[in-house]
Formats: sequence, structure tokens, C-alpha cells
Amino acid sequence: MPDTATTAAEPPTNPAAGRIDRVLDRVADGLERPVHGLGAVTGTVGERFSGWGRSRPLAAASGLLARRHSLIALILYLAGAIVIEYHAVLHPGTEIAGNIVGDPTQYMWAMWWWPHAILGGLNPLVTHAIWVPDAYNLGSVTSTPVPALLLAPLNALIGWRAGPVVSYNLCMLIAPVLSAWLAYRLCLRVTGAPGASILGGWLYGFSAYFLSQLQGHLNLAFTFLPVALALLALARLNGDISRRRFVTLAAVALIAQIGIGTEIVFTTTCLGAVAVMTALLIAPPDARRRIVGRLVPELALAYLVAAVVCSPLLYYALIGPAVNPGYNSRLNVADLLSYVIPTPLFRVGQNRFLPIADLFPAAAGFTETGTYLGLPLLAGACAGAVAAWRHWGMRVLVLCAVVACVWSLGPTLIVAGQATLPLPWRLLDLKPAFDEISPVRIGLYVELAAAVACAVWLARPGRWRAWRWLLALLAVAFIAPNFNHTLPTGQPIFAENVSSPAFITDGLYRRELRHDEAILPIPFGPFGNSLLWQAQARGYFREASGWFGYYPDGYRSSLTVSELLSFHPFTDPYRHLRHFLGAHDVGAVVVLPAAAGPWPHVLTQLGLRRVETGGVWLYRVPARLRLLRGGS
Repeated sequence: MPDTATTAAEPPTNPAAGRIDRVLDRVADGLERPVHGLGAVTGTVGERFSGWGRSRPLAAASGLLARRHSLIALILYLAGAIVIEYHAVLHPGTEIAGNIVGDPTQYMWAMWWWPHAILGGLNPLVTHAIWVPDAYNLGSVTSTPVPALLLAPLNALIGWRAGPVVSYNLCMLIAPVLSAWLAYRLCLRVTGAPGASILGGWLYGFSAYFLSQLQGHLNLAFTFLPVALALLALARLNGDISRRRFVTLAAVALIAQIGIGTEIVFTTTCLGAVAVMTALLIAPPDARRRIVGRLVPELALAYLVAAVVCSPLLYYALIGPAVNPGYNSRLNVADLLSYVIPTPLFRVGQNRFLPIADLFPAAAGFTETGTYLGLPLLAGACAGAVAAWRHWGMRVLVLCAVVACVWSLGPTLIVAGQATLPLPWRLLDLKPAFDEISPVRIGLYVELAAAVACAVWLARPGRWRAWRWLLALLAVAFIAPNFNHTLPTGQPIFAENVSSPAFITDGLYRRELRHDEAILPIPFGPFGNSLLWQAQARGYFREASGWFGYYPDGYRSSLTVSELLSFHPFTDPYRHLRHFLGAHDVGAVVVLPAAAGPWPHVLTQLGLRRVETGGVWLYRVPARLRLLRGGS
């Protein structure tokens, strides 16, 4: 017989609300069908995360259910990347999902240079094709040899007119998918819950960091290394993979990332060292013994193998000049509010928070404010950290996230654009290697920790599970990109046309230029696509121009270069340009009419005759000017 007192005290139920709860619970149950062998899906929070502490066989993980969820995750991430980069997908040979002028073309140029140099018996780490006549060190810049060599067959197959752009777009499409899928595997090992892991992978792969680097930094868009090393480290600690396999896979991951860009390798190594030292302090004795006796020496061996394989690249990187001489790393730091206030890059933000977002200190604008988490993700991550705090793995994760957050804020705490308190990072930010790192990019590791912690919270059994899913999906919505955002020029934020003039695509340059002749392209350097022109022409001509982060000595002090970059001639541009053409043995000036600026008038005053051909204005430089030498 029911207790009448208790029954009377119960509030009346809402049938509609009950039906909603049941529907949400069924959806959550379907998403969280367990993958046995990775972790229990019932029990206390401390028992849930077996992937962090106890050895579990991976045989079941390779079963049909695990493969099905992995395939679902992969398809979902690929679909997301296609939607975000749909401009590039629809027009892969002429459009890219970005807008940083000049930066994308350096990766397109590398698609041509690396196979060309290796097949031609040249030193691929030094080029004379750009910045004529200087020898340009490609080891100290982001010349991305791994994507260039892997995609060389594709470029040869589809042709060089479209190949470099298509290859670039393919890389930018693969980058978030790879990062998200590996993050899914990491979350799956920690939680054993496929649905929560799929969402955790999305939160990392399509984070604010990726949307900011999608604007043109191919080398920084590939963020698989920290996830791959964490996944391999957990597997090795649990004894799930052999020493040989661990060292091999870790070395391959390091080699691949070094061949894409060294910045992620450096920052991952720093945060990895923090993780290891933290674990040695707080992990139980058995885990500490495995870290010291197994993980650290084997990881060191993997680094050694990667260093040997990549030694030529690392050598040229060490002897090369500073990429950004005079660069102030304090210009690109995170504002504390940037973690919760969205910029116009995000649909939830648009222009609603522009008065605050405009105060963020990143020198490159919204393309370097990739630290945004959003309140739902922040809430889910904090809840996950609290729920699993008893496990030493969660404490290591949280402490690493705190270190990464402090690093991203730079040497001084900035809140809404106002400098407030000094931070510990001022002790390192001007030291070698650290002085060329943009602290705001370290927000990547905060986003990874938040994604894993949110997946942990989402995978918990018990009440309110369906409502946790609603909040988690809201976290995804909060980082959805704003496709309607445009630059001040009116150009969409996630689309840029990089089509070349008919002078290049129709091969007219062969009729107008001599083979191996040096040209001066206008617009100059980072403001034009001349690197793409040279790649599409397969190096038929050389350039007294280029863009890879630093200017050679012969160009850094040139008044003509300053004039070309400022779009404004100085007091005596004719004399400056005349000497520049002679010093760099320029045979022709190729001007794109839409970006000609004042230079046609200057060239005419020098007595050069204009020829209109293939959508460009061509000015032949007579031999008498090329024989001149002197300061430029």
C-alpha cells in the first residue's frame, strides 16, 4: 500500500514534460551505446575512466560496433568540413576557404617547389627562384614539405594550372577531419562512450582555433600531434601497444608534424613536458613507475628518430635567419574575455559583441583570436573536471589547461583590452624560440582539454543525462561559424578568389618572357599571388619578390620594397626603382591592373612601354637599365 503522506507531498507531474524527458533519454541511450573493452559505461565516475589508469584489451575496440562508430564519426567530421569550406569545395581550383592575402600562396608554391627540387637534383631547402638573386633558406620558414610530397602525384595528374590550389584546399579540408577523428579516439579511450566521444572530437577539430587558422595558415591548421601523442601515451601506459609500435607511431606523428610546421611540435613538446612532470607529482606509484620506466625513455627515442629523419630541415632551421626579426610576441596574446566573448567569426556573436571583441589585442585581428570556448562548453568542461577530479588523469588535464591558458594570455593579463596584472609568462616570452610564438595560439590546448572534459561529463550515467546532451549540443552551436561575416572590403570571411590571369593559365608568359628570366610582380610580396603564378608556370620564370615570412638582406633595406609594400612611392621613386631593377636583374615588370596603384605612372616615367596581354600589363626592362647596379 502506498504511503499516502509521501504521495500527497509529491507535486503534480506534467505529462508533456515527462514525454519530452523520455524522448531525450531514448536519444541519449542511442548515442551512448557502449564500446565494451574501453571502459565501463556504468558505475561511479572514478570507475568510468579506465583508459587512463588500468590496462584493458583493445580486441573489442576493433569489433563491428567500434568500427561503425568510427565510420560515423569520420563521415560526420568530413561533412562538417565540407559545409564550412563549401566555397572551396564547389570551386577547388580558384577559391579557398580563407582570406589572408599572400599566406596561402606560399603553401601552394611549396606544392611545386619540393617535387621540382628533388626530381631536379637541387637542394630543396635553399631556393634561388624567389627573391632574386639571394639564396633563400626554406628551412626556417613554413615550406610544408610533407603535404607537397604526398600530393605531388595529384598535382601531376590534374595539371599545374589548378593543382596547387586544389592541393591546398584538400589539405585544409583534411586538417580538421584528422584532428577531430583523433580527438574522438582519445575521448573514446577515456570514456568508452561513442556519442560523447564523437561530440568531443567535434569540439576540438572544429574549434575556434581551427576557424581562425583556416584563414590561411595551413601549417597551423594541422593539430593532430598533441592528440596523437596523448592517445599513444595512454595506450602505452596501459600496455595496449608494444614498445616498437609506440616508438614507430610517435616518430611518424612527429615527422609528419615537423614536415608541416615546427610551431605545433614546439608547443606540444612544452605542454607535454608539463603533463609528464605533473603526472609524476600526483599519479599513484604504479603509474609513476610506468611513466619513468616506460613512457619517458620511449618517447625520447621517438623524438630522437624524428630528429634524425628531419635533421636536414632542422639544421637549416637552426642556421637560418630569424623569420620575424623585430617581431613582438606580445602583440598576439589572448584577452581573458576572448574565452567567453565571441567575435564576428561565430554565428552566435556576429556583431552583437563587436564593441568588446574589437578591444582584443591580437595584431592580426579576428584571425588570431582563436581562444573562444563559449559558456556552454566552459560549463560542461568544468562539470566534467569536478565529476572526475578524483582521478589523477583529470587533474593532470586540468593543470595543463591552466598552464596553457596562462601562456595564451601573454606576459600581462588583459581584460577587455586593458592591461592589468603581470603574469608569469613574461619570464619566457622574449627568450629564443619562445619569442616567435604567438601566445594566443596556445589556446588550442585549452580547447583540447575542454573537449575531453566535456566528453567525460557527457558520458556520465545518472540523472539529467538528456539535458546534459542538450547543453553539449548548444556548445557545438556556440562555435558554429558565421558565414555572413565579411571583411571591410566586402569579401566573405571564408572565401577568397585566387584565380590567376590568362597570362599565366593560358601559357602566354612563354611567349613574352625568356626562360629563367626574373620578373617584378605588382602587387608585390604578400599582397599578390605571384608565388602561385610561379607554381602554375612550373618555375618558368624567377621573381624579384616572394613571401615566406622574412625578407632577405638585399630586400629588407630596400627603399623600393618599402614603397611597394606601402602602395605609395616616396620622394624619388624613379631613381629607387631604376636601381632596384638593375640590382636584381629584372627583365620585366608584370602588373595586375586591378592592383596597379601608382606604379604604371612611375614605370612610364622610366621610359618603359606597356604591353597589355592576358589580363596583365607587361613592361619590358631594357638591357641598359639591367646593367645598372647600386643601392635600391
